[in-house]
Amino acid sequence: MANELVKLGGRIFERSRANKISRENGTTMIETLSGRVRAKDVLITCGGYTDRLVPKLADSYIPISTYMVITEPAKELISTAIRSTSAIGDSRRSSDYYRLVDNGERILWGGMITTRQAEPARLGILLKNRMVETYPQLASINIERSWSGKMAYAKHLMPQIGKLGEGLWYCMSFGGHGMNTTAIAER
Repeated sequence: MANELVKLGGRIFERSRANKISRENGTTMIETLSGRVRAKDVLITCGGYTDRLVPKLADSYIPISTYMVITEPAKELISTAIRSTSAIGDSRRSSDYYRLVDNGERILWGGMITTRQAEPARLGILLKNRMVETYPQLASINIERSWSGKMAYAKHLMPQIGKLGEGLWYCMSFGGHGMNTTAIAER
């Protein structure tokens, strides 16, 4: 998506935390520590990272921490358990989700949610346990890295999609279902 945006003339400013959004002379201004970005239209999609950037949205969602692990390369072992190249969602417990990456060399596994940031390494062990409960033959696989990230749950449990004013749109709070729902919201 980023490549397509750039191809269409869009610009991406990574690692530029927005501190303030304002509107002046038909242009939306996004202020960061390093400068300003001007745009005719701005789409807020940051979910759990939005904080109080847009006060009208700030009280409408709960930032939730979710956790991910990636395994060591072990294609042969992994192929004894997972044969699908599709992403898999397991809703039997707080929605574990996983898929093969690096041409089946590794598993990217996510799940578990908390309302506060917890120690990713400890949670990595818990996620590995969940992986092994699902696929016992993966007991010997090592977790190479674990980390956490934020997502947003809307307090009313529905995605938040709309327009706040001229030039300011929002599409967020999908509660962990953003990969499918954001594509629908784009319409």
